[in-house]
Amino acid sequence: MLGLMPLLCLCILTMALAKGSARGWRETFLIACVFWGTFITLSTECLSLFSLITFPWIFALWVAALTVSIMVFIKTKGTLVLPRISGLSGNDVILLCSVIFIVATVGFVALIAPGSNWDSISYHMPRVMHWIQNRTIAFYPTHILRQLHMNPWSEFVILHLQILNGNDRFANLVQWISWIGSILGTTLIARRLGADRSAQIFSAVIVATLPLAILEGSDTLTDLNCAFWIVCFVYFLQLIEEHASWRDCIITGLSLGLAISTKALAYICAFPFFFYFLFMEIKMRKQRTLRHVAIMAACVIFLNLGHYLRNFDLYGSPLDQARDFENTIVNEIVTLPAFVSNVIRNLSLQMHTPFEDFNHKLERSILVLHHMIGIDVEDPRTTFIINHVQETPELNYWYHFHIPKLEINDSTVPNNLYLMFIAFALMLFVLKRKLSWAKICIPYLMQTLFIFVLFCLVVKWTPFSTRYHLPIFVLLAPVTAIALSSAARKNFAFAAALLLVICSLPFVLIYPYKPILSKGNIFTMTRNELYLRSWERYKFYSDYTHAVRFLSEQKYHSIGLSTSEGGSEYLIWVLLRDYGSPVKRIEHVYVDNISSVKAASFPPFDPDAIVSFPSSDFPDTNLSVLLKNKNYRFLRSFGSICVFVKAMSH
Repeated sequence: MLGLMPLLCLCILTMALAKGSARGWRETFLIACVFWGTFITLSTECLSLFSLITFPWIFALWVAALTVSIMVFIKTKGTLVLPRISGLSGNDVILLCSVIFIVATVGFVALIAPGSNWDSISYHMPRVMHWIQNRTIAFYPTHILRQLHMNPWSEFVILHLQILNGNDRFANLVQWISWIGSILGTTLIARRLGADRSAQIFSAVIVATLPLAILEGSDTLTDLNCAFWIVCFVYFLQLIEEHASWRDCIITGLSLGLAISTKALAYICAFPFFFYFLFMEIKMRKQRTLRHVAIMAACVIFLNLGHYLRNFDLYGSPLDQARDFENTIVNEIVTLPAFVSNVIRNLSLQMHTPFEDFNHKLERSILVLHHMIGIDVEDPRTTFIINHVQETPELNYWYHFHIPKLEINDSTVPNNLYLMFIAFALMLFVLKRKLSWAKICIPYLMQTLFIFVLFCLVVKWTPFSTRYHLPIFVLLAPVTAIALSSAARKNFAFAAALLLVICSLPFVLIYPYKPILSKGNIFTMTRNELYLRSWERYKFYSDYTHAVRFLSEQKYHSIGLSTSEGGSEYLIWVLLRDYGSPVKRIEHVYVDNISSVKAASFPPFDPDAIVSFPSSDFPDTNLSVLLKNKNYRFLRSFGSICVFVKAMSH
């Protein structure tokens, strides 16, 4: 249970900051999270410089952090006052209990079931395993370049939890805690926008019932983490606008730095709010503007400098997104038809329904609209298309524009009901724009909506962009709650919130990959079966289990990996560990991309065996090279997985 040390430290730090503070528990929790996240980033970077990412050093680090937190708590003057929720109406109690039930249930699932998303299996978790093995977060040769250049904060936290606990049992809690932080943060934003307690609870219900948030709350993706840090950034930026202080500037800058360190999407999400802040700063107090901006910029650079330098060293750019991975995600043209196309297609991602006839008619309408504006619905200049998709109906289904039937999937699930409420809220803002509550909220609303505009201008459409919309939906929760609570009868707001709760239950209880209520559920399936559950449709289950069992039986001490950009590498690591393999070192071999130059930074690697495995989207292009290699000979195949051993081996 040593993996709980960082989480315990966060709890004690929150209590220490809350002791005698007038900021309140919610704001204190956000501040504690910012300091906690900053500490994890800086400690990881420092230990990595000296190749000290090992259990003794990580353990000593958190013992010291816990000791300091306890001392701060003891020495801080004041009384620790527990959160008060007295004076709530019956409706508020029902909604608050619903939020607690949803969050607690998903947290339980996060502890029982491992992360099994494609991105988690291919690069989020494997990069953690390589860091632990290498004792450093330095770049290494890999066939999966996203293990290198993708922003690393989420995996930094998982790295600490995994080293302390010896497994990934607590890895999902990173997203889960960020989800809780997002819920609390949006209620604070709602309060600053004038929301009463009922509207704040409604805002919490919205974030707690977002289908994608529920599904990601028990996985190791990064969208909730990014949304949380953006919420922190926006909230503390509001504090600076009202009464600037150097401490709030630092917390705001660190929040933005952590958001960027988590996901590059943060640049787009933060820009409208920062631009508005800069405009208001120059207008209201010119002499302070430079100081505030300098403090925040320094914090952002300070937290991201290590990753910037590693990217620059390999790619020649601190922000390079590894163009070896097919085409860039950035739009190649910026025209009115291209913008309109992206707006229509991104909105369509949130409109999937269980009714195929409606979906088909919507799809036909979108195709007609694209014909009218003179742009192809799959124009490669505005569409992220992976060209090397294997010709299978199951996989090609996702790489062409269409409106699929609603599916409970953590990459494509829509927020269609909430989108309807947002549309209704926007209508209310237009109709009631002269009222005081609307005037207060409209600047914030426009800044949030501009994120979507900027997203459509900059980022290519993908069938998985639903995940990228998550921070926008989270940020819209406060104004949606205020509009529906202020402009309509309170019973309407309660009914809307209750409808969101009821419609969220299938995502909580019968998520196909981590079901609670079904014959095969998280209680009856082993952890390894749950890793592979989402891959069963690709028929990889038996391939991986049989191949890794064979490798374990052969008692190999070093294994080379040969795969493609989307290879589900983490399954190899997990199964080798659970089958009791004596393997000591696992590395990518015959790497032919830009990361191959990093092989010189590590000891020579001559593996006992090489495993060649494809991904669901790319074949292993090195397979033909391995078959012709004189140093290794083909030994055995397990479906799509091939095992090679040294030529002199018998």
